[in-house]
Amino acid sequence: MSIRVCNSRNQKMGILRFDPKSCGISKTHLLYSSLQSKEDKEAIKDMCTFGQGTYLAWIKHGMKQSRRQGRIEGHKSGELDNLVQNISLLLESGTISDIKQAFSILRVQKEMQSKVLKRLNLH
Repeated sequence: MSIRVCNSRNQKMGILRFDPKSCGISKTHLLYSSLQSKEDKEAIKDMCTFGQGTYLAWIKHGMKQSRRQGRIEGHKSGELDNLVQNISLLLESGTISDIKQAFSILRVQKEMQSKVLKRLNLH
Protein backbone atom coordinates (compact mmCIF):
# COMPACT_ATOMS: atom_id res chain seq x y z
CA MET A 1 0.00 0.00 0.00
CA SER A 2 1.21 3.51 -0.78
CA ILE A 3 0.49 6.76 1.02
CA ARG A 4 1.31 10.11 -0.51
CA VAL A 5 3.28 12.30 1.88
CA CYS A 6 2.73 16.08 1.62
CA ASN A 7 4.05 19.09 3.49
CA SER A 8 1.89 21.79 5.11
CA ARG A 9 1.40 23.52 1.74
CA ASN A 10 0.06 20.26 0.28
CA GLN A 11 3.11 19.87 -1.96
CA LYS A 12 3.93 16.27 -2.74
CA MET A 13 7.12 15.19 -1.01
CA GLY A 14 7.16 11.48 -1.73
CA ILE A 15 5.40 8.16 -1.40
CA LEU A 16 5.59 5.95 1.65
CA ARG A 17 5.14 2.24 0.96
CA PHE A 18 4.33 -0.24 3.68
CA ASP A 19 2.27 -3.32 4.42
CA PRO A 20 -0.47 -2.48 6.94
CA LYS A 21 -0.79 -6.15 7.94
CA SER A 22 2.75 -6.06 9.34
CA CYS A 23 1.53 -3.43 11.84
CA GLY A 24 -1.72 -5.26 12.64
CA ILE A 25 -3.81 -2.66 10.78
CA SER A 26 -6.42 -3.58 8.19
CA LYS A 27 -6.61 -1.69 4.91
CA THR A 28 -10.27 -0.95 5.63
CA HIS A 29 -9.38 0.71 8.94
CA LEU A 30 -6.52 2.62 7.38
CA LEU A 31 -8.53 3.94 4.44
CA TYR A 32 -11.83 4.44 6.24
CA SER A 33 -10.82 5.16 9.85
CA SER A 34 -13.78 7.52 10.30
CA LEU A 35 -16.26 4.63 10.00
CA GLN A 36 -17.63 3.73 13.38
CA SER A 37 -20.52 1.34 12.89
CA LYS A 38 -20.06 -2.34 12.21
CA GLU A 39 -22.55 -2.11 9.31
CA ASP A 40 -20.45 0.55 7.59
CA LYS A 41 -17.29 -1.53 7.98
CA GLU A 42 -19.04 -4.62 6.59
CA ALA A 43 -20.37 -2.61 3.63
CA ILE A 44 -16.83 -1.45 2.83
CA LYS A 45 -15.52 -5.03 3.05
CA ASP A 46 -18.31 -6.18 0.70
CA MET A 47 -17.45 -3.43 -1.79
CA CYS A 48 -13.77 -4.37 -1.70
CA THR A 49 -14.63 -8.05 -2.20
CA PHE A 50 -16.96 -7.18 -5.09
CA GLY A 51 -14.26 -5.06 -6.73
CA GLN A 52 -11.68 -7.81 -6.36
CA GLY A 53 -14.16 -10.36 -7.75
CA THR A 54 -14.92 -8.15 -10.73
CA TYR A 55 -11.22 -7.62 -11.38
CA LEU A 56 -10.51 -11.37 -11.22
CA ALA A 57 -13.47 -12.12 -13.50
CA TRP A 58 -12.16 -9.70 -16.13
CA ILE A 59 -8.68 -11.19 -15.89
CA LYS A 60 -10.17 -14.68 -16.39
CA HIS A 61 -12.21 -13.42 -19.36
CA GLY A 62 -9.10 -11.80 -20.88
CA MET A 63 -7.08 -14.98 -20.46
CA LYS A 64 -9.85 -17.01 -22.12
CA GLN A 65 -9.95 -14.57 -25.05
CA SER A 66 -6.15 -14.71 -25.36
CA ARG A 67 -6.14 -18.51 -25.43
CA ARG A 68 -8.90 -18.54 -28.06
CA GLN A 69 -7.02 -16.03 -30.21
CA GLY A 70 -3.80 -18.03 -29.78
CA ARG A 71 -5.51 -21.21 -30.96
CA ILE A 72 -6.90 -19.43 -34.02
CA GLU A 73 -3.50 -17.96 -34.92
CA GLY A 74 -1.80 -21.29 -34.28
CA HIS A 75 -4.27 -23.06 -36.54
CA LYS A 76 -3.70 -20.51 -39.32
CA SER A 77 0.07 -20.84 -38.92
CA GLY A 78 -0.14 -24.63 -39.11
CA GLU A 79 -2.33 -24.38 -42.20
CA LEU A 80 0.19 -22.09 -43.86
CA ASP A 81 3.11 -24.38 -42.94
CA ASN A 82 1.29 -27.37 -44.43
CA LEU A 83 0.44 -25.45 -47.61
CA VAL A 84 4.04 -24.26 -48.07
CA GLN A 85 5.29 -27.81 -47.60
CA ASN A 86 2.85 -29.22 -50.18
CA ILE A 87 3.75 -26.54 -52.74
CA SER A 88 7.47 -27.14 -52.16
CA LEU A 89 7.00 -30.89 -52.70
CA LEU A 90 5.08 -30.30 -55.94
CA LEU A 91 7.76 -27.95 -57.27
CA GLU A 92 10.67 -30.21 -56.21
CA SER A 93 9.09 -33.32 -57.70
CA GLY A 94 8.90 -31.70 -61.14
CA THR A 95 5.19 -32.46 -61.38
CA ILE A 96 4.58 -28.79 -62.03
CA SER A 97 6.87 -26.03 -63.21
CA ASP A 98 5.03 -22.91 -62.05
CA ILE A 99 3.87 -21.82 -58.61
CA LYS A 100 0.60 -20.54 -60.10
CA GLN A 101 -0.15 -24.12 -61.16
CA ALA A 102 0.41 -25.21 -57.56
CA PHE A 103 -1.97 -22.51 -56.33
CA SER A 104 -4.56 -23.69 -58.83
CA ILE A 105 -4.15 -27.41 -58.04
CA LEU A 106 -4.29 -26.83 -54.28
CA ARG A 107 -7.03 -24.16 -54.61
CA VAL A 108 -5.09 -21.60 -52.58
CA GLN A 109 -7.09 -18.48 -51.76
CA LYS A 110 -5.76 -15.07 -52.90
CA GLU A 111 -4.91 -13.81 -49.39
CA MET A 112 -2.94 -17.00 -48.67
CA GLN A 113 -0.98 -16.78 -51.95
CA SER A 114 0.97 -13.71 -50.86
CA LYS A 115 1.78 -15.34 -47.51
CA VAL A 116 3.00 -18.50 -49.26
CA LEU A 117 5.16 -16.47 -51.66
CA LYS A 118 6.65 -14.55 -48.75
CA ARG A 119 7.37 -17.78 -46.86
CA LEU A 120 9.03 -19.30 -49.95
CA ASN A 121 10.99 -16.06 -50.51
CA LEU A 122 9.47 -15.69 -53.99
CA HIS A 123 7.71 -12.33 -53.46
